[in-house]
This record gives sequence, C-alpha cells and structure tokens, in this order.
Amino acid sequence: MAMEKFLKKVQLDIPSWRVLNILFERNGASITEICEHAVAKHSTITKVIYRMKGDGLVETNQSAVDGRITQVSITEKGRQAFFDMHQVIYELFHMGFLAATVRLR
Repeated sequence: MAMEKFLKKVQLDIPSWRVLNILFERNGASITEICEHAVAKHSTITKVIYRMKGDGLVETNQSAVDGRITQVSITEKGRQAFFDMHQVIYELFHMGFLAATVRLR
C-alpha cells in the first residue's frame, strides 16, 4: 500500500511500475514477454499497456516477423517516468531501511 501511495506522486501504479521496469531493462518487449516477466494475465497487461499508450508512456507496433505479435517500447516520456518513479521509490526504501535500523538498536 505504501508503494502505491508513493507511485501516485508520479501518476503511476504498480502495474505501470512493473511494465516500465521490464521495458527499460529489456529495451522493449512483446506483450507476451511482459506478461511472463510481470507474472500477470495477458488481458490485464494488455489493458495496462493501452492505458500507458494513451498516457504517452509506451508505443506499440506489430512485429515485423509475425503480425500477430504486438511489440511494446518505452517512449521518452516513459523513460522520464521510469526515472521519476525510481526516485520516489528510493524514498520509500530509504524510509524502510531507516525504520528497520532504528528497531534493531
């Protein structure tokens, strides 16, 4: 719940966080690959991808090899969102580690 709260600061949610991390790390992926890495249903990820596309965070294209495959890539706006989300998540992890350190003393 805390992570959702922090991600809202940058207008993202956990599914978007997962997708952006996968796309950034892999430099693009098919919807099926994203589903496998996110451990999520195809229909769920498809909805997330098209919502993110509407927000300008990702682009979709048909695969040049197989027209049935939708390739997803991160846009410049998506890259900025990736860095913004990691900055706010860093705050959350930092707070968590501080709290854990205080409890150990």
